[in-house]
Amino acid sequence: MGTLDEYAEYWRRVTRRVKKGQAEYGDVSFLSSPVELLDELQQEVEDIAGWGYILWRRLERAKQLLLRDHSRAIFDECDDEEEDGDD
Repeated sequence: MGTLDEYAEYWRRVTRRVKKGQAEYGDVSFLSSPVELLDELQQEVEDIAGWGYILWRRLERAKQLLLRDHSRAIFDECDDEEEDGDD
């Protein structure tokens, strides 16, 4: 998928969400004050940051597991080499 294809997919997804929001809430957002809309945006940014932290923690855990397994594999290889040299 090329860059422009991804861009088109992005806007399809945005359009789908807008339509879903309109079906759920009607045109309430268009009647909201600019301050209310800013509050909504701030809440969305906070949500993104929160989800980012959750993803970061999961990635950090995966990295630690990989590093642990990699270290164990290195030590196992060293043990195998020592055993081969004892003959």
